[in-house]
Amino acid sequence: MGRHDSDRGDTPLIAGILLAAGQSRRMGRNKLLLPFGDVPLVAHGLAALASSSVHPVVCVLGWQAGAVRKAVEGVFPDGRVTFVVNRRFGEGRSTSIQAGLAALPDGAKAALFLPADVPLVRAKDVDAVADRYRRTAATIVVAVGRCGELSHPVLFARACFPELMALVGDVGGRRLIRARWGDVEKVSLPGPEPFDVDTPGDYQRLLEHGA
Repeated sequence: MGRHDSDRGDTPLIAGILLAAGQSRRMGRNKLLLPFGDVPLVAHGLAALASSSVHPVVCVLGWQAGAVRKAVEGVFPDGRVTFVVNRRFGEGRSTSIQAGLAALPDGAKAALFLPADVPLVRAKDVDAVADRYRRTAATIVVAVGRCGELSHPVLFARACFPELMALVGDVGGRRLIRARWGDVEKVSLPGPEPFDVDTPGDYQRLLEHGA
């Protein structure tokens, strides 16, 4: 885990941000703590980032922050992941994006975002998006599904940071993506398309898929 050498020297520093602050309203309990394989669901997204070439990795906590952090600290005991708490998580996703960006080093040239409730994203998916940015220096790089629909993860270059910091409410970066769709670099990923785990039905589908 943690192939960070590719982010040294003249290669742009790409940070990874896991968004793990939501309130799981449709699940009825904290979905990030639900078991998936041998670890809680939230650990899969962290593993995808920490095992990829992005660095540093920031996990933005919010609702039940202490319980979520405790659930994954044993999985990542060497401090590879930096945890930050978004005290404004009740105001919506935009505040978690902003908390993650605020935790990045000045040298970060781009930020790759992954929601914690999309556990089927793999490290090689993260690397595919990050590598496309390294090759093209595109303003936005997004994974897309077989029919061209938006998927995860999504990368924004530093030029987008001011617009992301200006977002308000329960909105994310998709507004920027749609506004600049003609200039977005799109990466088609092989394998089953990852999906959000929002409801008990989604969780059952996830369990049937397997870790």
